[in-house]
Amino acid sequence: MKFRFSLYNFPEIKIEKYICFTSFLIVISLFNGFLLYFLTFRDYVLSDTLRALLIDFSLFSPVLFLPKKLAKLYISLVLSFAVISSLINVLHIILYKNFISFWAIQAIFETTNKEAGEFTEDFLSFKLLFTWFMSVLIPILVFKFAKKNFLKIAKVKLLPYFLLLFSAIILFVSVTKGVKFYNSHYMCLNIWSINKYLGEERVVVPPSEEKIKKDLGRLNIDFDKINLVVIVGEAANRNHMSSYGYPRKTTPRLNSLLGEDKNLLKFNDVISSATHTVPSLKNGLMFTQKRFSEPYVSVVDALNHCRFKTFWFSNQTAASTSGNVLEQITERATIRKYVNYADRERSSVHFDEELLPLLDIALQDTSSRKAIFLHFLGSHLTCSMRYPREWDCFTNQSLPESKKNLEPKYKKQINSYDNSLLYNDYVVCEVLKICKNAKLPTVFCYFSDHGQEVYDCRKIRGCDAGSPTKNMVEIPFFIWGSPDYVKTMGDKWAILERNLNFSYSTMSLSNDLLQLSGINSERLCEMSSLFNVEQYKQGRYIFDFSYKKVLENSNSTF
Repeated sequence: MKFRFSLYNFPEIKIEKYICFTSFLIVISLFNGFLLYFLTFRDYVLSDTLRALLIDFSLFSPVLFLPKKLAKLYISLVLSFAVISSLINVLHIILYKNFISFWAIQAIFETTNKEAGEFTEDFLSFKLLFTWFMSVLIPILVFKFAKKNFLKIAKVKLLPYFLLLFSAIILFVSVTKGVKFYNSHYMCLNIWSINKYLGEERVVVPPSEEKIKKDLGRLNIDFDKINLVVIVGEAANRNHMSSYGYPRKTTPRLNSLLGEDKNLLKFNDVISSATHTVPSLKNGLMFTQKRFSEPYVSVVDALNHCRFKTFWFSNQTAASTSGNVLEQITERATIRKYVNYADRERSSVHFDEELLPLLDIALQDTSSRKAIFLHFLGSHLTCSMRYPREWDCFTNQSLPESKKNLEPKYKKQINSYDNSLLYNDYVVCEVLKICKNAKLPTVFCYFSDHGQEVYDCRKIRGCDAGSPTKNMVEIPFFIWGSPDYVKTMGDKWAILERNLNFSYSTMSLSNDLLQLSGINSERLCEMSSLFNVEQYKQGRYIFDFSYKKVLENSNSTF
């Protein structure tokens, strides 16, 4: 008996389900692909969309073989996840002109409910809601058309052979491209990212004393008495700071201090290791380099080990139940205090200057060795909420020439961002003023967790982990030492003065903070740092992107 390969070898109800639901997925992929292509006109979008279509043809093929109940369950799961994944992807495309990435998905998991609420209020718009609506409506209409005409579609004689061809192509490409092929599909990327995220060890187990000695060596301390004061800034892009050449006077106080105080050092080529707070500070505050193993040692652990009294004061919204890595690191400080208990960061009326009294009190503590971390809210998300009204200084008239042709809403957001940096300049200098009055030798360090794009290289505001630009990672970095501190540091301070233009990444920050505290060991001296640039042989990376690649992404599209 001659066997003829046809879809009619399967029950009609299964043929109907396969054709209808596959059509639904295909239209979603086409909608996502064409949306991004017409926003960016990048050729890679078309190739990614074609690969996604190959996957769409195979996703519902199990329906042809599964029993009725299992097929129904499978369809429900795939459709639900497809729609949710598509909505998230469309959001990312509208905001950042790019497909969603693993790092963006990780950021979603690591964010707090309060941050998510502010993000929603800040970016929700009619344009986004309309696009979301169309991304669901069009596939539904195509689904109904396919359901009405599935018998005609099934009668296409070459259709089964096309399916065989697609299956062969999928098999070949999946073997040659691996994860990269599957991650071309928005839903597969989400599944892979969630699996990878859940598979990572996110519980930061406190390292034992033996583990600290094993990783960092025998630690020696140059100071009997010392204050380490660290400002962890938020979303400060140094290319919007006048101390780094920005035409607007956004950092007049720092500019003035740089001319008056030779002990205030400005480092000119520093980047963050990530585009979002949690991964950036995990890399910066923990020894996570390849030579180390879990449980990783954090700066707080090492300082506690060396009998420092550690303080973590934060104007970020109070610790949530998300239990992200940063919260687990900071909870091991001797004293941790939040000043911001707003339900939503957007409604926060707590400004960074509220941390100043806490710093003053901590410096008066009788402990001989103190490490004080101040975590600013800085320029986070809704920048207009980050400073008192009297700091609302910049208007459209003072915009740099390169910004004057932008749309009014973009100009308003740039003004707010620059105002937040002007206020940040004030608070940073107030911290410095308090440090200068401290009784013990004191060292001060200010850096930002990451920068952000504010319509500089691309028409977006914020950070895109999947396609970072230089503005998302180029950050300010300052170090100041009191006269008695500088004298004790001696040659090591001179090394810092020589390395002001060194190409540095906060990936090495944990080592530098310890050495700034006067903590040394043979192991620390072997690692790359501002004190040991000869060992800084590896290139600088932001996630999996080399900094050179990031600079290529930073060509202006205006």
